[in-house]
Amino acid sequence: MNLLSRFRSSPAPAPDFSQDPVFSRFDRWRGIAPAGMDVDFLGRRTDATFVEGWADEERMRERAATPPYPIASEETFEWLMLLSSVLEAKDRFVMAELGAGYGRWIVGAACALRRARPHLPFKLIGVEAEPQHFAWMRKHFEDNGIDWREHTLIHAAVAGSRRTVSFTKGLDPHVHWGQTIVDVPAEWAAPMQAITLADALETVDLVDLVDMDIQGAELEVIEGSQDILCRKVRRVHIGTHSAKLERGLRRVFRRLGWQSIWDWPGRTVNRTPYGRLAFNDGAQTWVNPRLT
Repeated sequence: MNLLSRFRSSPAPAPDFSQDPVFSRFDRWRGIAPAGMDVDFLGRRTDATFVEGWADEERMRERAATPPYPIASEETFEWLMLLSSVLEAKDRFVMAELGAGYGRWIVGAACALRRARPHLPFKLIGVEAEPQHFAWMRKHFEDNGIDWREHTLIHAAVAGSRRTVSFTKGLDPHVHWGQTIVDVPAEWAAPMQAITLADALETVDLVDLVDMDIQGAELEVIEGSQDILCRKVRRVHIGTHSAKLERGLRRVFRRLGWQSIWDWPGRTVNRTPYGRLAFNDGAQTWVNPRLT
């Protein structure tokens, strides 16, 4: 039985992440946070200027820090899947983040490996279409001592087929993180090459985790990638963006025989093992029983 299965069978919610069977395997980082950087419980450094309003006076000076575990939120389940995937990886950890932004989750995985499994080799794949966010992804790797040239960072949108798409443009990258493919060309969209999940994963044979937040393209990508998913991918975590897409994802994964670990609808308040939590995006986590 894997770590998530043991956690889900617990009769009571964990009241404190320091006692959680997954989070507690990662000792909290403590040290000096550099000026201009936020540092989280894994020691992951994030440039405070990436997001508007983060660069306050305290963050812009060097300071001693012992960051807490993240508070319970809709992201808790993304954390659980990422950390569990790190703990359960075999000879090498491989993760792909689609709609990666500045590579928050893949860099988080690298920092988690440093905390719990520092000798395990790893390969990171990040796909991001917004040009400034893509540039920040390279910087985020460098800020955390990771050579992005040793990994696969792709400046592209992700769709169900390889084609030219219209992608929203001209939005402030510090504020807007929901750029998306639109159905028809428009003055506020620009043509961009889209790749498939198979394209993103072509250099690897086995993937421990695919983390996907692609603003409404999730069902199209999953439907167009079923063979690759079943052959290569152990786990998928998806941020969902409508009830219709959520129903479609359930239909596809159930037909493929995948196991549902978490399934929280978006735009709802749900009773979870961590209490009642509000979900803006939905969150679905699926495990491939053939590979886990």
